[in-house]
Amino acid sequence: MRRVLWPRVAARASGPSAVSIKGVRPLLSDPRVVCAAPLAGSLVALLVAWGMGAAEPAIRAGAFGFNSVLVAIAFGGVFFALNKVSIAYALLATITTPLIFAAVSAALEPLGVPA
Repeated sequence: MRRVLWPRVAARASGPSAVSIKGVRPLLSDPRVVCAAPLAGSLVALLVAWGMGAAEPAIRAGAFGFNSVLVAIAFGGVFFALNKVSIAYALLATITTPLIFAAVSAALEPLGVPA
């Protein structure tokens, strides 16, 4: 069971007038995860993109970090309970995301489709 830091907010989010989007409730219950997951996802994506020799303008534009931040939030705090296994999944998915982005953008480049 997830530890709730703000019981009033969590109680409001689970009542009859709760928001219908199921992904909002975990984000309201632990603000440290909401802060740490995007920062860690962005840092990991930056290091992976830099390590594989991506173009600096693409890294500065956030092309490699945007999807990694979303993946880190999803795997780190929304879809799984926060424990060592979910952190490992989030780290693995966050490392894989820039690699997949680079492969897709390289595959679509000859067709003239921006990735």
